Amino acid sequence: MRHLIWIVAFAMTSTALAKPMAASSCSKWQQLAKQIEPKAFFEQARKKSEEAKIAGKSGQRIPGEVVFDQLDNFDQARNLAFNFPPGDRLGVSFRDYGKLTRYKATMGSSVLNGRYVGWRQDFSDGSSAIVRLDWAPDRGAHFNIEYLKVRSRANPAHRDNFKAAIMFKCQGRPCTEKEVLQLSKQFQP
Repeated sequence: MRHLIWIVAFAMTSTALAKPMAASSCSKWQQLAKQIEPKAFFEQARKKSEEAKIAGKSGQRIPGEVVFDQLDNFDQARNLAFNFPPGDRLGVSFRDYGKLTRYKATMGSSVLNGRYVGWRQDFSDGSSAIVRLDWAPDRGAHFNIEYLKVRSRANPAHRDNFKAAIMFKCQGRPCTEKEVLQLSKQFQP
């Protein structure tokens, strides 16, 4: 319930205050609150990661991440990504810039390649967390969140990989590559 209150407060941007939220909008936020509840998220993420591993063994490539429905705008998606409740459970904070390093996109096929698009936090046990802006032709604009959690220091190769994609729109429609490039400017030093 605490997360539902947080999500509803988070949804109340200046545009949301200008007109009341529709009933379907409330159910959308209730559903999102259930999905981001840490226990539910970790269960979903483990399942998606396992599905991706199994598919990979047979040569298929499927995303191993939990995908959250499109939020109404960049600000909502960014706020959720940087304040993601399951991250708190893992000791991750994308709000403490003293613990973070800038993250640069490295995928050659991405329109964002070579640009700073987010932040990374590294831990002494080898675990890490990344939050980054992304755009893909089949998905559109989204934030990716990835937690690589080392199970034990004795065997750091054994990791849990928890991934999420938080989709968002630009002015009520899918964002273009050009719009995402413009949004990425705020991550540049």
